[in-house]
Amino acid sequence: MFLFNLFKKRNNKIGLVLGGGGSKGFYHIGVIKALQELNVKIDRISGTSIGAIIGAMYASDPDIDFDKLVEKLDFFKIAQMVISHLDKTPKSKLEDMLKQYITARDFKDFIIPLTFNAVDINNAKEVSFSKGRIFPEIFSSMSIPGIFPPLKYNNMYLVDGGVLNNVPVKYVEEYCDKIIISDISSEIIVDKETKSIDVLRALVMVAQKNNTIENILNLKSIKNKKTIVLRLANEETHFLDFRKKNYKKLVERGYQDTMNKKDSILK
Repeated sequence: MFLFNLFKKRNNKIGLVLGGGGSKGFYHIGVIKALQELNVKIDRISGTSIGAIIGAMYASDPDIDFDKLVEKLDFFKIAQMVISHLDKTPKSKLEDMLKQYITARDFKDFIIPLTFNAVDINNAKEVSFSKGRIFPEIFSSMSIPGIFPPLKYNNMYLVDGGVLNNVPVKYVEEYCDKIIISDISSEIIVDKETKSIDVLRALVMVAQKNNTIENILNLKSIKNKKTIVLRLANEETHFLDFRKKNYKKLVERGYQDTMNKKDSILK
């Protein structure tokens, strides 16, 4: 009876995993728009960094109209707020802005269950959030080391969850048999003039890429799991470039990549 109930609990459920990658997270919006158009019901979401932010918007309102949302967005203002957060300004207005689009204030308010992660830098351990308040904890998931300040939480200093787990599939695989992964792991960009790289950023990107590949391979090895990977490849947009022109391009790519795999998603 236990096995039957467990199978019944998981049967036909779909999980959505949204990876980290800064402004490239606009790709996730295209993925979600396509899933909405295909009437795909998502039963559980996990995300890290920008994936946690986009996931929280979607989990708050599965019928969210991202086109209307974008009309209200002031992309220049977003860039200013990101920079103020980056500069460790004591009273960043980024939280106030995000609260306009993430209507839930507690995890129990989400219509779709959501889990996001972070990393305790002193113990090198992953920390997950799936209950209690959402703010300011969600900022821990996007606190890229060396770029954003860590978030102090329960005597821990938390940074971007992507350092250890950039596509946190484990938070949905227990509940879902079909898992859709939106992977925006950033490419390491070499400056064309100086032939140099940002070493700190490159180290973070390598860590994200490595654990992303490992997680996807591990998931694909599990029997009776259907894994669909949507990957943003060969994209040179800087992960802090929130200009509107990049938004449109990335959303369209996410939408088209999802539609190209609609047969697998709907099967």
